[in-house]
Amino acid sequence: SSDQFNFPHITRLDYYLGHLCISIFSTYYLLEGAVSFTRETLLSTSIITMVYLLIVSYLNPKLDSNFGFITHPPDQIEVFVNRYVPIPTYKVLCCLAYLLINANSWIVARSVFAV
Repeated sequence: SSDQFNFPHITRLDYYLGHLCISIFSTYYLLEGAVSFTRETLLSTSIITMVYLLIVSYLNPKLDSNFGFITHPPDQIEVFVNRYVPIPTYKVLCCLAYLLINANSWIVARSVFAV
């Protein structure tokens, strides 16, 4: 976990640069108008997200990692979550959060790009 290192350690720098690139490239892609925001788009991105989470759930223990924070909560909230929320419930809530974020992004994109 990169939580043990402070910024600007390469693991933190890589995280921020990677996510910044995702934001920039996806915004560019949206502004090009190459995608339509239909219900099928929402469904396909939701399926892709769930497949990603399933793969990550399988690989995280093998890699001793926590991609997507699906294996266990981030260090900052782990004590709280472990005290009040069983891990299986946490995993379901985490998946639901990913789906809600997908849906929210879809709703905002539809309103901003007026499809």
